[in-house]
Amino acid sequence: MVPGKTTQDSYGYLYVADIGNNAIRKIDSAGNVMTCAGAGPLDQGFVNGQGSQAKFYRPTSIVFNAADNMMYIADSHNNVIRKMDSSGNVTTYAGTGTPGLVNGSLSEAQFDKPVDLVIHNGFMYISDSMNNVIRRIDMVNGTVTTYIS
Repeated sequence: MVPGKTTQDSYGYLYVADIGNNAIRKIDSAGNVMTCAGAGPLDQGFVNGQGSQAKFYRPTSIVFNAADNMMYIADSHNNVIRKMDSSGNVTTYAGTGTPGLVNGSLSEAQFDKPVDLVIHNGFMYISDSMNNVIRRIDMVNGTVTTYIS
């Protein structure tokens, strides 16, 4: 396991963005490790789905959002932000998958290797590494802007 950023949900489970295995791991209070989503180290890709049907390509960061009880994942090499529920259902939250620097709606925005996420007061802040900027998503109205360039 090559761990990226971790987060904890409202039940006390620890979640890890497992970069090297293209997976999201869940660790309970007894130390048991489970794979929530992802197909494994040799099966990277860009597929939404349940559990092992979902595919990532170097997920680097994960953050829990108490406002909607969802996990958000920086899927760096797919150039998107993914969303995962507590059952391991993964969908694309923001980005087209094409690397770029495009602001706008969640579905038209483009990122280039997003590597870290923070959620604060209804806004998601993204370290968009290859663009050398901080992006911001207004999670209420669903718009992506360049916050710091």
